[in-house]
Amino acid sequence: MYESLFFNLQAKELSERIELIEEVLRRGGKSVVDSLVERGDVEKAVDLIRFLDLRERASEMLKLSYWLFLHERPDLGRRVFEDAMNLILVGKFRPSDEELFKIARRMLRIGLVEEPLVLAGIIEDSHLASELLGEVAIAYRRMGELSKARSIAEGIPDESVKNRVLKALEGGEDVGHEQGLPLTGRGEERGAVFEDDRGSEVQGEVGQEEGNPAGKGDDP
Repeated sequence: MYESLFFNLQAKELSERIELIEEVLRRGGKSVVDSLVERGDVEKAVDLIRFLDLRERASEMLKLSYWLFLHERPDLGRRVFEDAMNLILVGKFRPSDEELFKIARRMLRIGLVEEPLVLAGIIEDSHLASELLGEVAIAYRRMGELSKARSIAEGIPDESVKNRVLKALEGGEDVGHEQGLPLTGRGEERGAVFEDDRGSEVQGEVGQEEGNPAGKGDDP
């Protein structure tokens, strides 16, 4: 009808929506959202996220938040992160511990520390939470915030991880190299400088399974 009336823009938008719905039906909503985020098509991803299962929605919102931080849109990234946390804490729709751990590590790699610290607090698996808290503590140490790093390390529930991290915190300037942590700060407005290749690295990274969790073979 739109085409017959020469409403070409409306016809194009409707055609794209039809194609998107067909793709969702063929591949599943979560996979399509992952693909959209990888391509940087944020508007479509946000539009589609609303129709996902609530647990999947929380997970995809965290991944989208990571993408926004990565592409230097911290205000929007923080807002999406907070919306995801409201869904998790208020709605009780919590992604798996493994997924939370992976997303938190991605955030650590681009210089974020506050968001991974929040995610560590909702991971129920004691060992995974401890490993993540250890990496956050080391990240704070590398930023020169030793008292904050020690405070976090002292709260690590797994004693073996706690002892390892406390020992590592005494390692001075080389702390964090073994963990593969970034040499940056905590996000754009907090002093971080994104690594040169981060923009291209996102292709295929968001929504893709990473290596084994820390303590079970660190990522390269």
